[in-house]
Amino acid sequence: MADAGLLPLPGASSRLDWSRLLEADQVSLCSMSEADQVQQALEFSKQLMVTESATLQAGEVSPALLTGKVSQLEQILMQLQFDLRKEQQDKVELQQQVQLLRRDNQRLHEESRTAANQLRRFTDWVLQSVDKRT
Repeated sequence: MADAGLLPLPGASSRLDWSRLLEADQVSLCSMSEADQVQQALEFSKQLMVTESATLQAGEVSPALLTGKVSQLEQILMQLQFDLRKEQQDKVELQQQVQLLRRDNQRLHEESRTAANQLRRFTDWVLQSVDKRT
């Protein structure tokens, strides 16, 4: 399923500055969630393979150029994998923090209940003491 936000790659006969295209793609990836990044990278790779296949059939691209493009895609993939690992580590850390905060919250609620009971008992004692003196 193609994302509605993705534009199709130009045909095999068009000339395109691939480094600028990849640069723009990397900038747009910085503002997306990890799942969206992976999905867009897969869609981009599929579109690139189709376009490159058509270009190769037309005989317009040299193998050296394709190797450079593959290297750029591999770099993007490595960056996405690194980002994914970082996001997963961050998620684990956040889950641990949430767990600690829940424990602290539970402890504080218990302390609050205990303090309220002590205050109630003290208030009752003070009122009883005042009643006995009068």
